[in-house]
Amino acid sequence: MTLIVARKHGDMISAVADTKITVHPSLEAGSRRSLREYDAPVLKLAIVRPDLLIGVAGDAPPEALTAAAKHWHKGSAEDVLEALKIYTTSNDNGFVVAALAPARLWRVSNGVVYERTEQGETWEGDAEPYKTFMERYAEWPDSCPVDFRLLSSLQALTDGPWSTQHPSVGGHVLHVQTVDNEFRYVPNGSATFEPTPGNGIFFTQHFATGIGTTPGAFAAFIEGRQQQLLFVHGEPWEHVPVQAETMEELISAAAELHNQQLAAAEPPDSQWQ
Repeated sequence: MTLIVARKHGDMISAVADTKITVHPSLEAGSRRSLREYDAPVLKLAIVRPDLLIGVAGDAPPEALTAAAKHWHKGSAEDVLEALKIYTTSNDNGFVVAALAPARLWRVSNGVVYERTEQGETWEGDAEPYKTFMERYAEWPDSCPVDFRLLSSLQALTDGPWSTQHPSVGGHVLHVQTVDNEFRYVPNGSATFEPTPGNGIFFTQHFATGIGTTPGAFAAFIEGRQQQLLFVHGEPWEHVPVQAETMEELISAAAELHNQQLAAAEPPDSQWQ
């Protein structure tokens, strides 16, 4: 499963999601993938257009994103919602959809579209992790920036004290915010202190995120590795491997080999509103 949470604040929308894929243990290859949290992720929170964001939870997220891609390139938000409504009547998936200009939120599941703009928040995924997430979110005063509260609350489940309580949530933390009336991934970095398959006791990860004509691009850089992960704009369902031992090499290779524009700088504090 997963956890996706999106919030509207003013005329902006911010959202977070994990990237872990959990497959039934009876499927050997799938079981291995469910354990490889950091090197076999799926971009389950996808910037499909500068003004349109789609998050997917449930079975086979790559297939669900591929199906949604048929409608998001030229269709309106309403066209995408109708397509997802039909898709969820026969597939065990739920979607979070966010649009800008104006800022709007929806949740789609079981063949029903739920308008969530007035409530200012929507989510999809497992109920228990969401409950823990909201408990962590409520610990911060309302004066704290929404983006900080969202990010820290999900990191508490993926890398923090509550990570062992909710095995369906994990991997990288995706963070999207509104910048200049467009959706942008935030190039946060984090560290894990727990051993994971293929990694030592401690490692650090940094993100490079799409800019310019490829806002939906996303790359994860793990120090000490020779091969990094890149999701190209418009194809969030599967990453491509990139040979790079530094962040500079990763950004350069993404541009030269895959025509993806990336940036790794942290966003200014003034954007966290």
